Amino acid sequence: MTQQPSAADEWQRIHQLNSSDSKDEVNYAPFKAVMTTNSSFFKPTFTSDSLDLPSYVSACISEFLGPDASPSKQSDVVQIGSALLGSFMQTAWTGPALDYDLLDLLPESIKSHLILVNNSDTLSTVPTAPWWKFRTLFVQQRVLDNQSNTLNESILETAVHVEKSLESEYFTQQQDLRIVAELRARFYLELGFVHHYYERNAKALAEFTRAQKATQLVWKLTGALGKRTKFQTFDVTQLVVIAESKDLHASAGQQPAVAETTTAMPETLALNDDTLLETIDYTDLESKGGNLRIIDQCILLAMCLNIKNENPTDGLTTEQMKPFVSRVLENPNNWMVHTMGLLLRSRLEAAKSRTTERSVLQLQAIVDQMAVEQDSTPSERLNHIYSIFIPSKWELESELADRLVSIGVVKSALEIFERLELWDNVVSNSKAEQIVRKQLESTPDSPKLHCLLGDITRDSKHYYEAWSISNQRYARAMRSLGSYYFRRVISLKCQVLRFGTPINPLFENSWFVMGCAALRAEDWNTAQRAFLKTVLLTATMSVRAMTRVFEIRSSPNPESLVDLGCLQILVHAVVHDIQGADGLTAGAHVKQINTLLEGVVNKMSGSARLFTLCPSSTQVKSSKLALEYLGKAYRVYLHAPELNNDERLFKLGADVTERLAEGYREFGPLESAPRLDSEAVDGATDEAERPVLVPVCADWRYQARTALRTFISRTKDTYEGTPEHDHLKEILASFSAASE
Repeated sequence: MTQQPSAADEWQRIHQLNSSDSKDEVNYAPFKAVMTTNSSFFKPTFTSDSLDLPSYVSACISEFLGPDASPSKQSDVVQIGSALLGSFMQTAWTGPALDYDLLDLLPESIKSHLILVNNSDTLSTVPTAPWWKFRTLFVQQRVLDNQSNTLNESILETAVHVEKSLESEYFTQQQDLRIVAELRARFYLELGFVHHYYERNAKALAEFTRAQKATQLVWKLTGALGKRTKFQTFDVTQLVVIAESKDLHASAGQQPAVAETTTAMPETLALNDDTLLETIDYTDLESKGGNLRIIDQCILLAMCLNIKNENPTDGLTTEQMKPFVSRVLENPNNWMVHTMGLLLRSRLEAAKSRTTERSVLQLQAIVDQMAVEQDSTPSERLNHIYSIFIPSKWELESELADRLVSIGVVKSALEIFERLELWDNVVSNSKAEQIVRKQLESTPDSPKLHCLLGDITRDSKHYYEAWSISNQRYARAMRSLGSYYFRRVISLKCQVLRFGTPINPLFENSWFVMGCAALRAEDWNTAQRAFLKTVLLTATMSVRAMTRVFEIRSSPNPESLVDLGCLQILVHAVVHDIQGADGLTAGAHVKQINTLLEGVVNKMSGSARLFTLCPSSTQVKSSKLALEYLGKAYRVYLHAPELNNDERLFKLGADVTERLAEGYREFGPLESAPRLDSEAVDGATDEAERPVLVPVCADWRYQARTALRTFISRTKDTYEGTPEHDHLKEILASFSAASE
């Protein structure tokens, strides 16, 4: 008679924990032994000739369980299903290759999915059956090309049953708090990875936080002084993660747990850079918290994953993630978890020139080590495989190929893509159509290949073919077909508007629609021209748009903060009070344009072109301020290093010098208040309140002559005798004659 399995046995199979051992690793029951022990399951009294595979497996389970369906028999079925799932994970994820052929043990291609998912209702007495179903469903999702809403709903529904099982009698009466914490943390991590996969980032973070609370891990991201380079002579603040695991054995009055370590360790490549240190040398950090438990390392890696989810891909995000990875890599407690840390470090180092070589080589080493057993056992690799979000072996190889493409090793990358039959990645290659057509000869009923051929040839018939052969089930075909027609309609819309809008260009909405259509069609030049027309047609919209763009744009190059061409058009429209398409005149926006000009001048203090724009607008408010802007433009040209070597620069400078001199002649004698607040002057009612008026520039003749003489003298050696130079002399003579 088969011994009745205990709840502890079932849960131990889930988390691989042995409560009598201080280490978090025990061996998986060898898959071959499980199948040999339960050989009757695979040798039913009937044949499969008249049944499809799912029906055949259900019949095998029914015959194996018998009429009483005893808990021990159900437990054996779950063990068979989990063994098959483990064998698949070892083959597709962790390596090394199985030392036996499953087909030698199975009469048909029995799948763990058919046992743990399709027949889960017949395994109701096994408390861990829902969890194995949950894992199987998520693994099935991860091997598919696209997210499946059906699987998503099934996974979440199963998760509810798993969570209920975590409140069972086994947990409420469990004396070993470490087992309870570990089990709950593992499930919260696995559920968090489900949310992460389906891009529900907030829910993923909530589950990762629950896992942290379950194990009572304490961590914080903070700063500490340290050095990053070999030749650094001073300390700067560096990010660091300080984390400490809770000793749950001591909390329960048990013997303290022995620190988790492993002698097996994946190959960790050194940086060997002539400038950067291998790790940051912290000078004021006493401790980062000691060795971490393996499950806590998994939680930190999950938290690192969340930073990537919640932030843009840039250098700041990378710097935030690195401390989490470094903290995990400090203690190699588990081969697979350490491999995940090395993979994340490889990804973070890919964008830096000093670390990109190690990034590629480390990824290559990870891929190579998956196939060999010499550095770790299958048991250690599988022990925490569900607690980390590591890619499958073929995904790792695909990532390696992408990395090789990024450094120019295209031929080797293409070989990997073709071996893995990743035709999506081959499409960018010049031989793409030839390769895909060759594959279609052997697998003509592949909707994916037909869609890829449609992408290459831009022919919609291939999308229809993919939809047809999939019996209207391959959603990608309709998505591609929709994009195809969308681009065609958008291109036609652009063409129609391109002919129609110039005939009557006063409808800004038509220009705006044309710009949006051009953006969709990726016609950037047409989009830019259309949006510019839209802005310029309405003065109010123009000023507000340019002001907003200037406010939100930041650039190390001040010249790129604003389009001076557009600004010049706006200033011209405001000064000359041009009527817009909305019937309003631009002169009403003098105050707004002056405010914009003042802000731009503060950021672009060396732009002569900008200073020449300002006087025409500001003179409406203040003649003195207009002269100041002309004087600034004059000085920019006067002190330009290339003034005597660039004829164009000389002509522009001569023009500004003339405008400055004539400005002194026109505005200098005018009377104005000492303060520039014209509204206050106009609003004064009492004669005593009105300030005494003074000339805008009392010595305007002297200032004009000085400016002319200086520019003429500085350009004499190169440009004397040119029309511009002679014209400046004539203007100087007119000032001299007037003063006499």
